[in-house]
Amino acid sequence: MADPGKGAFARNISSNIAGYLVSAVVALFLSPFVIGKLGDVRYGLWAMLMAVTGYYGLLDLGVRSAVGLYVTRYWAKEDTDGINRTLNTATILLGGVAALAMVLTIVLTLLIPSWITVEDTGAPALDGAALATLIDDVQTALLIAGGGIALGLPLALWSTVAYARKRFDISNAIGIGERLAVAAATVVALNNGGGLVSLAVVTVATQLLAAIVRVIVAFRLIPALRFRPSLASWKSVRELSRYGIYAFMVNAADKIVLYFDALIIGTFVTFAAVTYYDVGAKLIPYFMSLVLAVTWTMTPYATSFDARDDRPALRRLLLNGTRGSVFLTAVICAGILCAGHEFLLLWQDPKFARGDDYTSSTTVLHILAWATLVRGSTSCSRQILFGMRKMRTLA
Repeated sequence: MADPGKGAFARNISSNIAGYLVSAVVALFLSPFVIGKLGDVRYGLWAMLMAVTGYYGLLDLGVRSAVGLYVTRYWAKEDTDGINRTLNTATILLGGVAALAMVLTIVLTLLIPSWITVEDTGAPALDGAALATLIDDVQTALLIAGGGIALGLPLALWSTVAYARKRFDISNAIGIGERLAVAAATVVALNNGGGLVSLAVVTVATQLLAAIVRVIVAFRLIPALRFRPSLASWKSVRELSRYGIYAFMVNAADKIVLYFDALIIGTFVTFAAVTYYDVGAKLIPYFMSLVLAVTWTMTPYATSFDARDDRPALRRLLLNGTRGSVFLTAVICAGILCAGHEFLLLWQDPKFARGDDYTSSTTVLHILAWATLVRGSTSCSRQILFGMRKMRTLA
């Protein structure tokens, strides 16, 4: 099956950038609104909930990454039996993981009362009744958010079909619709007096709906696709586990980079301090996402070239991609370092940029920007190594 030409490659990059821009714009307008409605303490707790549930992605043990790779390789080899075998095996595996995630969610929910005290909130005026209400809201929000993520684990596997077909435009169209729907529902919910529970319901409902749409699209992109548990095989289990264990190690490192900071701050400082940190760190994922909008599209191409043992094409992909990612990363980092403080003053309450109560959000932003400069500059090499199954090196 022939790879799409340069026009399709440009379309994929353009759609990734469009998805990035929508995400960035939504975040820029929505974040101050949500902080204003929830307050520093509740928003800090929401950020911690997102951090905790963000680690649920590790429960798949790298299976989803392995599915993306093998579905792409089998598509390049015109092996639809291999595609069906891989997807059905992985769906059964992650069905079991989803059940484990539900149990974990219940356990964490029961532990929450021992984690939240008046001192932890950074709001000494909080009385006993208000604290009890806060704890109930956090417990309910965690049950909803954790349960939704658990249900989404096996569904997410089928989105790899669009990736394998190099139809990033379709994936991004669904993603854009999802982000706009979340934003609109969040505004309506919070304007009508909603809080943490409403945010969890809005987020989970929209994510699950988008996941179902991606499953439907997968069957349209590959009409020979079948969901039959009988197609699962031990051969696919071995394939997925060999690649998946290293993908798990890489994903674990990524999760620590993305989420561990909020948990540490909430545990050893206060929940309000998490908000100061989150404001400064908020722009960094969008920094990296813009770089990945270019480099991520190279991964399925690298997989296809590697499956056909086309080394010259791989070298060209690496050279041209690295040039572009280094230039793009340097430009974005320079912009953040030069204008980040002024932007934070305009975007959020000026107290965050000034550092009235805790470390300035500007300081957080600048430190993370330098780190992301290094990470973003090597993004192309990383994505190509993914595509070539060189996971031991990455891990």
